Amino acid sequence: LEVNAMVIPLSNGREICGLYPRGCLLEHNCMPNSFYTFDCSKGMKLTFKTGRDIPKGEHLTTTYTHALWGTQLRREHLKTNKYFACKCARCSDPTELGTFLSALRCMGLENEPCGGFQLPVSPLHETSDWQCNRCPAQITHDQVNLLMSKIGEEVDDVMGRKCSVKEFEDLIYKLQNFLHPNHFHLQTLKHSLIQMYGHFPGHRLHELSDEILHKKIQMCREMMSIIDVLDPDSFRLTLYAGVILLEQQAGLVELNKRRSRSADSPQKSDLSEALQCVFSLI
Repeated sequence: LEVNAMVIPLSNGREICGLYPRGCLLEHNCMPNSFYTFDCSKGMKLTFKTGRDIPKGEHLTTTYTHALWGTQLRREHLKTNKYFACKCARCSDPTELGTFLSALRCMGLENEPCGGFQLPVSPLHETSDWQCNRCPAQITHDQVNLLMSKIGEEVDDVMGRKCSVKEFEDLIYKLQNFLHPNHFHLQTLKHSLIQMYGHFPGHRLHELSDEILHKKIQMCREMMSIIDVLDPDSFRLTLYAGVILLEQQAGLVELNKRRSRSADSPQKSDLSEALQCVFSLI
């Protein structure tokens, strides 16, 4: 049951599991071509929808894991809960389709950072060593696991408590010394921080410095560039992306308000970008 069941989110925030004999036949892919919805008003009716035109002969696929997890975490989850090892194009690519969602900063030889990033030599092998893409430095699978375990605990701790903006900023600053800017742990923290910038007391939009406002907008742009790769058909990460687009639009509008009140003229490009954010939500 655990292997084939689908998790059904309820309106009260709880979850139940449902077994759909035909629905569970769809194969997994970390870049699926379909998604599913449940209609609780119709006896938990399961409906699959495609996000794009599917050529004849292409398999219908869905995903059994989280799109914003790194490869190692996704594959561990699938092997533990679904008893298979994913070998899709994304899992097979050390860079995860160029997103570097799992990449680590290289400490270089003799602790002299080279500016490169550590990537798994063989991402489909669970015990693969990691190799820098710029220098000869390598690290072992065990070293990566230890680092990820410690970082994961720190991220979970901050996400699980009512932390201040500064605590989020400090942890992001700290982890950027070890992780690629696109690393999934940093994306988790940044997704929360862009919402704190503009909504937390003392950090309302009109209270943000120009520097922080620009930082908020830039983080939104960078996160959307990753989503454009991982969800090119815009059907799996719509809620996650919607939050980013709303925050990006709010930041751009505030920026142009400030420009209109000063000697600077509002930038048409920023206003167009703000409108595009809104249109993307429709």
